[in-house]
Order: sequence, then structure tokens, then C-alpha cells
Amino acid sequence: MIKKIALLSVLFMFSSSIFSQEQYHFTALELEMDRIAIRYGADRSEQLEQLKQLLVNNPQATAAEKALFSTFSCSLKANLAPTLAEESLAALKDLMYESLNDNSVKAAVALCEASLAQYVTSSDDYDVALYKAFLFSQLSDLATLRYWIGLNINDTFIQYNDLKSSELALLTALGVAIDNNDDYRVIVSSMSLIHTYRKQGKYDLAIEYANLAQESLNNLDDNWLQDQVYIGRAATLQSLNKYDDALFYYKKALVNAKEQAKYREVKFLQLDIAFVKLMLKKPGQANKGLEEVMNYSLEYDDQFLLHQAKLLQSHIYLFEGLGSKSTQLFNQVINYLQRENYPKELLNAWQQLIQVAKLSENQVLERKSLQRYNALLNERTVNERAVMQGIITKAHNGIRVYDVELAAHELKRQSVLQKELLSNRDQLLASTIFLAALLAIIGVRFGWRRVASYRRRKAEICRQRYYDPLTQCFNRRYLNEVIVSKLISSSKAGNSGVLVMIDIDHFKQFNDTYGHAAGDNVLKEVVKTLQADLRPNDNIVRLGGEEFLMVLPPSDNLNVEAVIERILQVINRNPVIIEDKPRRVTISIGYIPVEKVNSAVKVEELLILADKALYHAKECGRNRAVGISELQCSANAIDNIVTAKNNGLLKLSEIRIDARGC
Repeated sequence: MIKKIALLSVLFMFSSSIFSQEQYHFTALELEMDRIAIRYGADRSEQLEQLKQLLVNNPQATAAEKALFSTFSCSLKANLAPTLAEESLAALKDLMYESLNDNSVKAAVALCEASLAQYVTSSDDYDVALYKAFLFSQLSDLATLRYWIGLNINDTFIQYNDLKSSELALLTALGVAIDNNDDYRVIVSSMSLIHTYRKQGKYDLAIEYANLAQESLNNLDDNWLQDQVYIGRAATLQSLNKYDDALFYYKKALVNAKEQAKYREVKFLQLDIAFVKLMLKKPGQANKGLEEVMNYSLEYDDQFLLHQAKLLQSHIYLFEGLGSKSTQLFNQVINYLQRENYPKELLNAWQQLIQVAKLSENQVLERKSLQRYNALLNERTVNERAVMQGIITKAHNGIRVYDVELAAHELKRQSVLQKELLSNRDQLLASTIFLAALLAIIGVRFGWRRVASYRRRKAEICRQRYYDPLTQCFNRRYLNEVIVSKLISSSKAGNSGVLVMIDIDHFKQFNDTYGHAAGDNVLKEVVKTLQADLRPNDNIVRLGGEEFLMVLPPSDNLNVEAVIERILQVINRNPVIIEDKPRRVTISIGYIPVEKVNSAVKVEELLILADKALYHAKECGRNRAVGISELQCSANAIDNIVTAKNNGLLKLSEIRIDARGC
């Protein structure tokens, strides 16, 4: 702890002009709202109800705490249905009119506008609203808002290369974390600061914040972020050309990432290590493991990782004197990065080429690469400054709109009070009687409208409870709460349903090639096609991503193989229209009968086994189905279905609509 205090003293000397002397502590109500709102994987409707009950149980909540509640509520509702979030925004503006100059409330209003912009308008509106929230948060005394807004706005500042604002936002968040002795938040803030100071060339500060992150991490039992801390330190040392030290920490990060089963990150770390080895003039060692990374990227269709590996291969070719091969491969990578709009990675590629050309003593290539890098950097800097200036201007205009609305609201309130004071008693009495009657009529009408609105909202929330918002088929919750109990009851009665796991083949290619909107359209069209071919009692459940479950309930005349074959055929016959062209979509299937189950655990074990059958179908070439039957042991005892088949523990059957088999 003494070491940490000494370290913080050094950091405050570096940043004394940015940190304020005032401390910002979380209230108990803030912490509880934060805990409920950010719980990973929770049901949003349940979170909203818990937040609402928490506020009811705390009638003494300040205006700022009420605003924080509405902000969390707005974010959760925007993800469910934007119209619900608009109600939270209206409530926040009413609170702003009541609170007048409370900057915490104003920050909360802007943050709610940002949440709505994510789902309704555009990324530009999101950046503008978030910047307004940031300006107000600097004057706010609510710790939670200062922390979260500081972290979130940093992404915008980094995107548009506003590094001074990034530093201010992150130091604001870090200040809150330190005030509350929150080691986890200290780590998160410090890791972002390491990146910002590296981009500024302030490597000593980057190392100091890496020390702070490590000190805080040592106080926690959770090592999930350890590899990120090592990476931040290694990247800083690499920028200082301390390649041996950088290699040491990259290797420590690699060990930690493997322990945490972060498979994709392991591959990027292997590329980082290989590049450092190349800078140490060890091309042979750099080349080791490169094939493994390429095979992984091809297996999982990870085009970004594949081209990063190709970039490293081009550098190795250059160092080995294979100039033409290096140029050809490097140009492939540059074309990919330009086509897929990766501006930061494009600059990094040219920067690496400059380093390798210098290492290879190729002065001509070094000079040309430096000219191209500077041209790209200047072009990007000009564009980023223009965009950031536009965001700042729009944000200040938005703040002036707030001021106008507040002034108009206050003027209207004062005008009403003045008129009431000037009215005589008779007029006041008549007005009172008339107003009472009018309010009664309005109250009745408003009451009925509120009841109708409440019923609509309740119906919408109930619908969201059991339906996937994108595809409008059932969600995992409906499977767990409704379908599983029906399967158990049917099984106990001696009737067998069938679980059919479905996964869209090469789905990632649709996202990478045509964009996420096209990927979403593929999901919706596949579900629409399946639903059109369902029997009345069949159910489709979206389990997540591109994976679905079809549940075939027991039936006397159920021919499972015929149903499965029809599913494969109907998907094959119905291409999805993308960019005005029909695109063929195929699926892989794994299916298993539901027999002898008496609990949800047993159903889950069968789901896992069906999932293994599905991935066996993918291994056999996709666009087919693999079924499991005649199970001779408990489902959870099966690890590899092919081995189990060979040992007589189950039977595998394959259905396909082409001639190729496994």
C-alpha cells in the first residue's frame, strides 16, 4: 500500500494541472444502481424492475441520484425498445426543469440522448450527445457519472485523435477510482491511459501507469486483465526500442492469455512476439508459429487476423532480401485494410514497413514508406480535426438549447404565478371551480390513457421477455421456462420429442463481406423460411449469434429424417437477397431425441450432445445433418461422439442433400 501511495504521488506531480483537489465518493445508492445495471447477461426487464424498486425504497434520493436511475433505465430500455427510452428522456427533462442548474441532471439528460442515438439516429448524434454529457460531468459531483462518462467519451476522443481530451477524460475517471479505493476501476482507467500516453509519445508516463495498474491488479484475486496490463507495458517498451524487455512482457501476456483460454488474443500475441523477434534480427524465430496463426485464421475465417499474419510475412520476406514477394504480399494487406476501412491499422502497417526497411538498410524503401505514411497521417489528422470540431460545435449548440428550454420553462412558471396574484377573489374562485372541473375531466382522460399506455408497455415487456428482438422467434428464456418443462412432462409420459440444433454455415462471411446489417437480414430470412415450413406445434428458439434450436414435440406420425431433410432443402431453395443479388445460404444440423429425461439438467446435457453432432456435421463439410440415437449411457458421459459410436455407445446417422459424405 505504501508503494501505491508513493506511485500516486508521482502521478499527481505529472498531472497536477488536471486532477482537482475535490474528492468524489460513490454513495451507497449509486453503488447498488451500478451493480444492478451493469450485471453481465442479466434479463433487462428484470434489471429495470429491480432499479425501479430500489428507487421506491429510497425516497430520500437526491435529484442527481434520481437522474442516475433514469440514465440507467434509459440505456436498458433503448436496448429493448427505443420508444420506452423516450419516456425516460422525457422524465429526465422534467427533472432538469425542476433542478435548474444541477449539472449532474444535465449530464444524465445528455447521456440518455446518447443511448437513444445508438439505436435510433446515428453515430454522429451519439458522439455529440456524449460530448455534452462529458462537459456537464466535469462540473458534476456525482462520482458514477464522472467515471462512466470519462471512460465512454474516451473512445470518441481516441477515434478522432483528440489526445489531450482523452487524457482529461481518463484522469477524471481514474480520479474517481482512486477516491473510492476501487482497484478494478483503477486498472481499467490506467490501461486506457497507457494507450493515450503511448500515442502522445509520453512513454515515461505510460510506464508509470502500467506500474499503477499492476499494483492494483496485485490487490485482486482476478487475473482476467493481467495479460492486458502486460501488453500495455510491452507495447510501450517496444515504442522505446527496448525489444528484449518488450519480448519478456509479451511472453508473460501470452502465458496468461493461454491460461484464460483467450484463443484469438493468443494468436495476435504470437504475431507481436514474432515482430519483436524480427526487430532483434531473428527472422528464423519470427517465422516460427506464423503458419499456425494462418491456419487458425483460415479455420475460423478470420480475415483480419489472416492479413495481419500476411503483413508480418511480408516483413520477413523484406528482411531476407525477397523484395518482390514482400511487395506483393504487403500490397495485398494494404488493399484489404483500405477496402474494409481500417485506418488505424493502415497507418500501423506503413509504420512497421518503415521500421523493417530501416532494419534492412533499404534507404530507398524507407524514404518512400515514410513519405506515404506522412501523407496518410496528415490526411487523417485533417479529417479527424474537422469531425471533432463539428462535434464540439454541435455539442455547445445543444447546451444552448438546454439553456433556452430552461429559461422558457422558468419564464412560463413565473408568468403563471404573476397572473394568479393579480386576479381578484371572484375571478380566482371562478377560475378555481373551472380549473377543478377541467382537471377532473383531464384527469379521467389522462388516467385512462395512462392505464392503456401501461397495458401496452406491460404487453411489450412481456413480449420482450420471451422473444428475440431481431428475429422475432423465441429466446433462451422461453426455452428454459416453458419448453423444457413440456419436454420433461412428455418424456415422463413415454413420448419422445426431438431437439434439432441449427447453425448457419459461414455466417461470419456475410458480416465481413456485406456488413452487419446484411448478417442480421440473413438471420431474419432464415427464421422466416423455417417458420413458414413448421408444423403447428414446432418451436424455433434463437440460442445466440447464428445458432438456433428447433424443438419437434412428440407425434405419432413424426418422421424425423424426413423433417430434417425438408429443413435442409427448404433453406437451400430459398436464397437471401443481399445487394440486389440472391445469395445461397446453407445450414448444419445436429439432432437427438428427448428420451428418459426428468430434469432440466438432463435436457441441457442432450442439448450439449446435439451441439456436438452439429459441429461434427460442420467438420464433415457443412450443409448436412448428423443425428444421434440409441444412446446407451448418460449424455454427460459422452465426450467425443465419433469415439462413442465406435465403442457402441450410440448410433450416428447423416442426412445430406448432395453426394458428399463424411
